[in-house]
Amino acid sequence: MFEIFEANSTQGKAILGAMNTVLTQEGAQNLNDLEVRTLKSIGQSMFHLDVDPATLPTSFSEELPTVLESEEMKHEVLHFTAMLPFLSLDNEAERMALVESLGNCLGQQDGVVTDLKALAEGHKLKFVTHAFRDVKKATGKSLIGTIAGLLKGALHIDGDAKLLQTYHDYCSLPTNTLGYQLTRYYIDNEFDFPGTSGSGTSNTLFKHDFHHVLAGYPTTPLGELCLGAFEAGHLGNSKDDLMRIAVMGLVQLQLGIDLLNSGAEDVWKNQFEPEHFFRAYERGGKVNAAIFGWDFDIQSVAARPLAEVREEYGIHGDGALVLSDTDPWCGQMGPVAKRESPDIVSHGKSFTSSGA
Repeated sequence: MFEIFEANSTQGKAILGAMNTVLTQEGAQNLNDLEVRTLKSIGQSMFHLDVDPATLPTSFSEELPTVLESEEMKHEVLHFTAMLPFLSLDNEAERMALVESLGNCLGQQDGVVTDLKALAEGHKLKFVTHAFRDVKKATGKSLIGTIAGLLKGALHIDGDAKLLQTYHDYCSLPTNTLGYQLTRYYIDNEFDFPGTSGSGTSNTLFKHDFHHVLAGYPTTPLGELCLGAFEAGHLGNSKDDLMRIAVMGLVQLQLGIDLLNSGAEDVWKNQFEPEHFFRAYERGGKVNAAIFGWDFDIQSVAARPLAEVREEYGIHGDGALVLSDTDPWCGQMGPVAKRESPDIVSHGKSFTSSGA
């Protein structure tokens, strides 16, 4: 079984104690319901431990550096702990200061933690710059490449007639095939098919859309958070992880903050569900790397049953949010551009016209 941390129960309990120390501000603050569920989920997903957060320590153990043993484990513990202050708007700066203290305790000086500490203190620029650099690892498109693709769509100088015809041909495939489900993804969300002239988003991010279908995550805020975790679980390691991306998702989909103040994306609050998020990270860690290569030929597997493709590449169905051939890829919220909810803080601008 894949382990996010290769840790024994003693190490797991020590790590949870360190995380609880940060969340409670060394016992000065009570955990809210989401924070309790998050610690429980981390215990179950990462260490296969059932823990009561009320029994966890509220101070860093002097023995923690020795207990954790490897530098890689210390690094991963620091990064996962660094996302926890962004579960709520309660004292993020104070909590991140404790994360920094944890780094000092573990002998880990890290740029991600530096960026997140600055973000918690209200300084966004460096975090956003580095986060968008990290986006390329997950989407295959740099910030400049993404903007260029969107601009080409706006000017109607994008499009690919052959690619567009390929997606129309997928509509004739059996319903259980990957290709057919890809077409349903676009139709359910009222996105244009890739290849459509003037459809900047579909033409720029079609590999990201492919990952949605592979992993079984809809375009809901929770689905986007889970896909980010899934990709991080696949790509992440001590040298090259995506923790900034996870935090960017939390800030925009849990805390309701538009990091760029651009209005380019929908901003939500209260969408994080730890059980699904950490399960997604675990699922991503099992994936055969070939399917996520940015030169991977989607057409080579499009006519095959989706379940068969997932099995070949190590993508477990357990944990997906789209569970059947008929579940909507937009989720129960409806198409992206038409959603209404009290949890929407602001609607972003749509770069994709409807009518695939």
